[in-house]
Parts: sequence; structure tokens; C-alpha cells
Amino acid sequence: MSAMSKIVSKLNISYLTFFLIFLAMGAPLCAIGKSMMQIETGDHQSASWQFTIELSDLWQKNFPDLDISFSPSYTSEIAERFENLLSKNARLVIAPLSMSANQTMLSFPIRLVTVLWEVYVVPIDIGNKNEPISLNNYRNWYISEKSVVIPELMRALNKSFFAETIRAEYEYKMSVIKTPETRTGTDITDKRQFNDDSIDTELNIEPTQPILKPFENDQADNSQIFQKLAQIAGLKDFDTEVLRIDNDMIQEVVSEYRDGILFYEMMGSILSLKEALESKLTTTSFKRNVQDFLVSVHPWIQPMYKRRARLKTLGFNMALFVHADEDPEFVKNIIKVLAKRPKSYFPTSFILRNLSIQKTKEILPIYLHAGSLKYFGLD
Repeated sequence: MSAMSKIVSKLNISYLTFFLIFLAMGAPLCAIGKSMMQIETGDHQSASWQFTIELSDLWQKNFPDLDISFSPSYTSEIAERFENLLSKNARLVIAPLSMSANQTMLSFPIRLVTVLWEVYVVPIDIGNKNEPISLNNYRNWYISEKSVVIPELMRALNKSFFAETIRAEYEYKMSVIKTPETRTGTDITDKRQFNDDSIDTELNIEPTQPILKPFENDQADNSQIFQKLAQIAGLKDFDTEVLRIDNDMIQEVVSEYRDGILFYEMMGSILSLKEALESKLTTTSFKRNVQDFLVSVHPWIQPMYKRRARLKTLGFNMALFVHADEDPEFVKNIIKVLAKRPKSYFPTSFILRNLSIQKTKEILPIYLHAGSLKYFGLD
């Protein structure tokens, strides 16, 4: 064998080794040779991770000549996701459209691309007490580590968690129960998720104010305001013990605990949750004064009505964020891809069918990226 042949042979072996390592790391074949754009998401089981994969697929079908694909990157802390976006270590971020996001967009060059999907709270009455939820009529409140709505209520009322997170003593064979960033359902019910019958038809109560509004008071001032609003709402004492539970504890809490409320945040159908927990669930709702107080102090939390489950509850939106100096045409094309999916894209996934793109129009224009303003005709 000539010297040149040996060199070529070594290069081929090196290339093959690199190729196999690349595949072992989980990189899709279509990503090879393409410009990878990182999107900060939840973990690999989250809706945001799955959405990123589907967005990449849609983008490549619509713009095959651009050689661009999107790659999910898990960052657990929302603040760190925005830091990565500011430092341009990420191209996009998926995160709750919360007061924290509000303050971030007011303080830094970060803008909103579009609202993605809604997350709502399912209050499960594990003791079948069958009473609307006030601050003290249930012995315990249980929430998972990644919950959003109840911790915001607690902060507004200066309430602390009773104890450290309760961990499961052993791991349930239920990877199906997922945390709320938000999970789409379960491995058991994946087929149901892609069936039109699984969609829980919603009737959203019209917001009386924009989803986000400027709120620039410092934390001390906010605390005083919240306390006054709580007094007006008749919310004085909050003696219920609030406990964080490990995700693997959810099934045990539902099936074996007897006095309390489990607050579970999700998207999609409650039927999927019932099947995952293998249990008949009794749901309840917040008393009006509790609900009104939370909405008044956090206008990004909205009243929702799940018609099929006859559940009045609260929820919030997940959204897509970008750096303010991002190319407006690129941002506009992302929204266009999501809002006007080609008919050839079949089957339409559970996540894509539950997008709420048009709710972006309810956001104050100061938060929107120039490309979003252009797409929605708000410029």
C-alpha cells in the first residue's frame, strides 16, 4: 500500500470514528453539515425539548436551502437560560411568560417572539373533601418541584414551604409522570395525544388587562402592595402546610394520602393524567377571592376553564424569547413556520396542535421583537 493510500485510509477511519461518536451523542443525521442554533429548554422529557425538535423539522421542510437546524439544550434555571441568551451562547429561549420574564425584558435586550402554549393547574382533591380551595380548609398542599403558580401565591403572601422536598423512597416505574414545563402527558397515552379526541376544548376567560404590563416597583414595595391586596381580598392567615414533593411521589400522594390538595401543572387532556395515575381523580377549584388575588398581583396568571373536565382553574403561557438584535426576518419566519404549517406535515403533533400563537397579540408591543411586530401587523 502506498503512503498516500495509508493516509487516506487513516483519514477514513478518523472520519468514521467521529461520525459514530456524533451519532452516539444523539445528533440527528439531518444536523450534520448544518448550522446548529441552540434553544434553551427543559429536559429531554419536556414539551419544550420536543417542540424544539419539531420546530427544526418544520424549518428544514420550509427552508431546505438555508442549512439551519435547531438543537435543544437543557438548562434547569430560567434565569440562566436568559443569561445564555444575553451572552449569545443560545439563539432562543423557551420559558414561562412570567413576572420574572417581564422584568427581564424591561431590563435587558431580550424580546418575545411568540406565545407558544398554555399550562394550567389541576387541583386534585386527594381526600375527596369536595370543597373549593381557600387558604386553610385543607390540611396540606402538595406541589412538584417545578411548579410555578402556587409558589407565586406563596411569595405574594410571604408564606414559606413547610419542609424540604419529600423524596420517594424508591423509584416508581412511572417515567410517565412528568414535571410541568410542561409535560404533554404520558408514555402510556402517547397514541391518545395524537388523536383529536384528546384535546380538552378550552374557553379562556377574556383578560381584563394585557398579559404583561410594566411593573417596576422594587420587591419591598411589591410586598406591601401584595399585603394590602390580600387584606382587601380577605386573605389573612395561611396556616396550611405546603410541601414540595419529588416527581416520583405523585402517584403515591394521589393513591395513599387522605387529606390535602395536589396541584399538578400540565397541558392537554386531564384524561391523560387520570390514565397515567391509574386512578379516578376528584378535582376542585380555588375560592373566588384566592383566584382574584393571585390574578391581581400576577396578571400573567390567567383564569381558564377546561370545558370537558368542567374545571375552573388558573394557568399561564409558555413563550419563545430571542435577543433584541436578532434578525427581524428570521424571527418573522419562525412565527410563519409555526402559524402556517404545510398540509404535507402529517401527523401534526400534540404540541403543535395546542399552540396559541394568536395570543401574542395580547402582549404589549414594548415586549415584542421587531419581527413579531411585523408579522402580527403591530409595527
